[in-house]
Amino acid sequence: MGDAAPHSMNMRRLLLEFVTVLLGSALAGFLIGTLQHYVSFGVWGDGFGREAFWLACFEGGGLGGTLGVPTGLLAYYVVLKRRVTNQQIAIIVLGSLIGGCLAGVTIFWPSAFVTPILTLMIAWVSGHLPIRVMTPD
Repeated sequence: MGDAAPHSMNMRRLLLEFVTVLLGSALAGFLIGTLQHYVSFGVWGDGFGREAFWLACFEGGGLGGTLGVPTGLLAYYVVLKRRVTNQQIAIIVLGSLIGGCLAGVTIFWPSAFVTPILTLMIAWVSGHLPIRVMTPD
């Protein structure tokens, strides 16, 4: 029974890690998809407003959340190999948001399928470049 306790704690930690990555990816995908839809459809002629925002929440947010889950899991487990810092997460999410919005303004709705590829590329770059941690003096 003494050997089972460390194993069960390790399994709980791995399960918690998986659920965190899953939910975080869905949330990031929802937010990126919503803003990307709102900006790109607003620029391409649908305008900006309350109705456009709600449409972006349902269409862009739904698709973004759906595509965000496999993208986040691939980025975390395959590209970054479970070694990631908060700074890398911020770079990946903000880079995907900005890049996705720019892609939406440029190529309109196909940007929804370009953004996950962009996200994986940003994750790969963030995992291979030395990142300086800035601390307050």
